[in-house]
Amino acid sequence: MDAARRFEDAVTGPLGLSLEQASRCRVAIETVTRGEIELRDGVVFPFYTEQKLRIAVGHDLDRLNRADVDAEFPEFGGRVVLHPRVLDYPPDRLGALLFHEALHGREHRPSAGFGIGTAIQTTFEAESYALQHVLLARGEASTATRELRSVFASGGGEIEPVFLRRFQDEWRQWYSVLMVLYGVIDGRVPLDSAPLVAGRPLVPRTARELVVAFARDFSHAASFESILNWQGRQAPEFRCPW
Repeated sequence: MDAARRFEDAVTGPLGLSLEQASRCRVAIETVTRGEIELRDGVVFPFYTEQKLRIAVGHDLDRLNRADVDAEFPEFGGRVVLHPRVLDYPPDRLGALLFHEALHGREHRPSAGFGIGTAIQTTFEAESYALQHVLLARGEASTATRELRSVFASGGGEIEPVFLRRFQDEWRQWYSVLMVLYGVIDGRVPLDSAPLVAGRPLVPRTARELVVAFARDFSHAASFESILNWQGRQAPEFRCPW
């Protein structure tokens, strides 16, 4: 059974999604990954196969409405809760949202040091939004991308004011790193001008491995040091527009 089928089987059922809803989420994930099989089948499908999904109703829906958020991952071992409205989003917007929530699975590890209003939460949110932003930016300009700008400017109600600058700086940093990686993957960065990783020019296979590593592991900065220090990362095509 392939990863997509396991995903659909896992997220459907009495406490989960309908077959139609699960199919819509699968198509969204496949759309936003644009053929990146390692990221799709190696990260996001397995995450939801384990953690599951459900649509918010009752008190859950009231809580999402009060916070004006599309989804939440409430606790370790719990299902990711989706606002019903997200099922009407365009596939790329829904898929990018599902990736954002999947990245939050990293912070619920017992060793993650997670806590609301903390510096580490700021980092988790910045990284999750950076990937969500990049996945959308690889496609057509959309309302979803514009809405992310509001979150970037304010913290979206999730970031304490004292950490807002850090949130923005880390979002910018990881946006540019991921855009460099996708520049290599998409063939927009020639081999002779690509950053060096472990002493060798970055090639698409290695770039894909690094995107997957970013999505899987919250303590990964050392793996990206050469890209963080690469002067080409400051080029306009890689920089966060905000």
